[in-house]
This record gives sequence, C-alpha cells and structure tokens, in this order.
Amino acid sequence: MWHRSLFALFLFCAFASYGHAEVIDLEGRVKAVDAESRTISIERKTPKGTKTLELEVTKKAGDLGSVKAGDKISFSYDPDLEVVTKFSGGKGSDTASQNAKCRVVFSISDTGDCKLRLVRASEEKGETRRERQKNGTWVFTHFFKETADAEFFESPFGPVLNVTVDPSKKSLVFTPASPPGSANKASAVTYPGKLRVPFVVEADLEASGNDFEFQINPMPTKLSQRQAMVSIKSGDAFKHEATVRVSSMTRDAQGKPAFDPHLIEEEKISLKDPWEKSFRLPVPNVRNRDAYTLRLGSLGDSAVVLSRLRVSGTPLPSIGLSLAEKDGVIYADKVLPKSLADKAGFQVGDVIAAIGETEPKSRDEALDLMGDLPLDESVQITVKRGDNKKVFKVTPSFGK
Repeated sequence: MWHRSLFALFLFCAFASYGHAEVIDLEGRVKAVDAESRTISIERKTPKGTKTLELEVTKKAGDLGSVKAGDKISFSYDPDLEVVTKFSGGKGSDTASQNAKCRVVFSISDTGDCKLRLVRASEEKGETRRERQKNGTWVFTHFFKETADAEFFESPFGPVLNVTVDPSKKSLVFTPASPPGSANKASAVTYPGKLRVPFVVEADLEASGNDFEFQINPMPTKLSQRQAMVSIKSGDAFKHEATVRVSSMTRDAQGKPAFDPHLIEEEKISLKDPWEKSFRLPVPNVRNRDAYTLRLGSLGDSAVVLSRLRVSGTPLPSIGLSLAEKDGVIYADKVLPKSLADKAGFQVGDVIAAIGETEPKSRDEALDLMGDLPLDESVQITVKRGDNKKVFKVTPSFGK
C-alpha cells in the first residue's frame, strides 16, 4: 500500500514542477530601457506578429547601461514572474561602449537640503523644448544638434569658454585649453538664467579621466554666501565607475575663494547600481526665495561630452535690465545689448515708475516685482525719462 502512496506523491510533485513555467531563452530587439528602474521593453517577432514584452531585469542579469534602444539581445525570461534573469548582446556588459553615459541628478530644496544621484544613462533622443507644468514650474530640456544650440549659453553671468557643439556626436563638448594668462586648462558655460529654489539639474555625461564640475552660485553673489561645487570624474569613460566630490566655498572681498570642508568627501563609486547621497549647504534651515545660477565646466587634459541637459524649477524671468538705486530713485543702470529691454527701447538712466500696476518703493522691491513677472506673458513697465513718461510692453523670457 505504501508503494502506491509513494508513487502518487512522486506523480504529484512531478506535475507540480511541470505546472510552473521554466525560464525561456529568447531573442529580441530592445525598444526602450531604463537603467534606473531596471525595466526593459523588448520587441519579438512571432508567427502571429510583433509582440512587445515589458519586463523587469534582475540585478544578477547584468549591467543595463550596456544596452540601448535598437540593440538585438538574447535573454532568459521567467514568464511567471515577468522578469529577465540573464541577457547578452547589445554592447556587452564586459565590453561597455566607449560612449557609456552617466546621468548626474542634483536637486536643492528651498531650505538648502540637497541630493546627488548618479545612474547609468540610456541613449535619449529628442528636441530642445520647454514645458510649463501645472504647478507653475518649468522644465527645460536641451539636446545639442547644431552649432547654434551653443548660443543659448551666451550669458550675462559668465562667458562661454572652450565649449562647442559637435553635430556628429549631437553633444556639447567641453574641450580643455589654457586661457590667456592662466596655467589651468579649463572650459565652461553658464546657464543663461537664474533659478529660484527648489530646482533639479540633470546632465548626461561622457568623459575620460577628466573632472566635470558644476557650481551652484547664489545671485547676486555676496560675501559669505555659500556656493556648492559638484565634481564628477571617471577614468574609464563612465563604463564602470566614477569619482564624486561636493565642496562648498565662499569668496572674500577680493573675490578669492575660501573652501569649506567637503560636503561629500571624495568617493569612488560603482555605476552598476544607482548611487545617491544627501547633504545640505551650510545655510540657515529656513525657507527662502534665493536665486542661483548654474555654471558648468571641466578641468583637465581630456574633453567632456554633454549629450543632454535638463533643468526643472522656477526660472526668474529676464528682460535684460539691471537696476540701481540712488537717493531713493530706482533706475536702469545697464541695458544688455540685444536684450528684450534693448529692443523695447529702454535706456540707461530710465527711472522705474511702475512695474505692472505697482510703484516700487525700493530697488529690492523692484527686483522682487521683476522676479515675479509671469514668463512668456506681456507686461507693462512705466519709466520716467526727464519730464516725460514712457510705457514699454515686454514679454519676459528665461535667459537673455
């Protein structure tokens, strides 16, 4: 009798194992990949037509940074769990692309709390665009296809130094060179507008043995105000690893920088998995409306390639007008050439009588009013020029 019971148990186990789907080996073409969330979309041709699988990828399966849209791969697939347990093909995780990308994500809150995140970046294509969000913030996404795309970075806050667009790479290229009177090899651009906290910056980088840095500078810069300096470097072109460091600095009355202890000590990290750290600028932990400029640059002997830049937050609108105050009178002390103010007819010395319907009582109030103007919406600014009043209509933009 026990022989029959044992045989029945054997049959039950056999059928139970057979009922659970085994891992299947398949081939397909990558439609989309997200290395951060470890998800992949794969198209397969079947007798019934093309089928798309939306799957998660286990960490043991391999480095998703080695795969991009359009690659043909072989993969092991668990249909019950809908996960990829192994894959090969694409660029190959052991022979990562010479154009491997690292996405650097920096965010700052309105109280000075910051996060820095590094992940593999998949190839992303698109058009330069700006989009207004429902909460009033804006998202600016920049791709670099033509030489003219570098003109966006011509900024009143800093010159373009040894930076060009390479149409063949569809990227902004920071090429080190020695500027006149300097022994340092450097290249840099400044984002052409000011951003009010909170904001987020994303940069997709390619590099080889070079420091890529970006500075977050409060505007207007005053003595003892904190500037954050984020440094990213990779000796293997971001195939496997990167070195990260975050510093804070102030400037003295002569403009000489004074560095504080590092906010993130230099750390070598693996890019096989996303890396993230939090820190805060040494500023009062209170909500503020500070505006910052973003300076991007590189130091070293080899070029850095930036294939995509995404900035999201609240930009301060600009018409290209600088204000000063003397004896209680607020006036234009600078009109940027070719700016909206210049085209509208503003002149140096024009007294600001009203911004919209409000008559500012101080330069600070006038700057606040200018900073709160709606982007891409027409506004009236009234000025006094001698004994005459003039009303200018301008539509504030972000940048120039």
